[in-house]
Amino acid sequence: MKISAIECLHADGGFRNLDFVKISTDEGLVGWSEYNESFGGIGVTAAIESLAPQLRGRDPRPYEALVAEMYAVRRQASGGMAQQAIGAIENALLDVKARALGIPVYEMLGGPQRDRIRLYWSHCGTYRLSWAEEMQLPPLRTLDDVVELGREVVASGYTGLKANIFLLGDDPRLHAPGFVRGEGFPELNPDRHLITAMGDQLAAFREGAGPGMDILIDLNFNFKTEGFLKMARAMEPFDLFWVELDTRSPEALAYIRQQTTIPVASCECLFGRHDYKPFLDAQAVDVAIIDTPWNGVAEGVKIAAL
Repeated sequence: MKISAIECLHADGGFRNLDFVKISTDEGLVGWSEYNESFGGIGVTAAIESLAPQLRGRDPRPYEALVAEMYAVRRQASGGMAQQAIGAIENALLDVKARALGIPVYEMLGGPQRDRIRLYWSHCGTYRLSWAEEMQLPPLRTLDDVVELGREVVASGYTGLKANIFLLGDDPRLHAPGFVRGEGFPELNPDRHLITAMGDQLAAFREGAGPGMDILIDLNFNFKTEGFLKMARAMEPFDLFWVELDTRSPEALAYIRQQTTIPVASCECLFGRHDYKPFLDAQAVDVAIIDTPWNGVAEGVKIAAL
């Protein structure tokens, strides 16, 4: 079996495109994977296409060797865009091999650990706040809307929800200065108004979803160390399942974790074992998040093994 083509395909997802890798073989088997250039990193498509000639005509099944070669040829610019391209190709290679063997991918990775997995409503309210028209969703504009959304989460059968930071009122918007969206960049400090708004949002979700709902909050890259800690302490009365935050410093993250009673989740923007190990060594997180489209599923298993 040989790789005959590697293609990048794109679908209109409203405010964000959906991107896919298709690996075709001379035996008619096809492997698929998903990546996201508009959110993950501009240029991933070009990086995938630049790696494709190295793989055409090769047997797709020894994916470990092919991935090692791709890392080697991108060694001078590892991580980031290159890692996302390699991860997308790796996942499609896994798909091809599993189809060739006639088994699910998980059977190649040690078999299933469980047959059920808990699911939370991710970005709960985020798209309704910022992209309601593009996504054809009911808009979220007031705390009453947040209460109703909490009830909808329960009615939909979820036992957990994860939200971002909402600023409601006359100019409803997400608070995302870490991505240079709205005010607060480059200072990245929470003021009293923001802390109060976060408390009001959590109270509204709790009112609508009830005491049995697990609530998670994602603070992204939106604060510096002391700001993350200030926000976490303000959220402690609401019994969060976890607070998710991003920082490139394992020492800073470990300090935050030691100073708050809320479990800390992080690491979704890290690449490969070399990035994760310092955070694990520092005991910086309660939940290490692995973005498998970026890292690749096989690499994700290795990270989890650490």
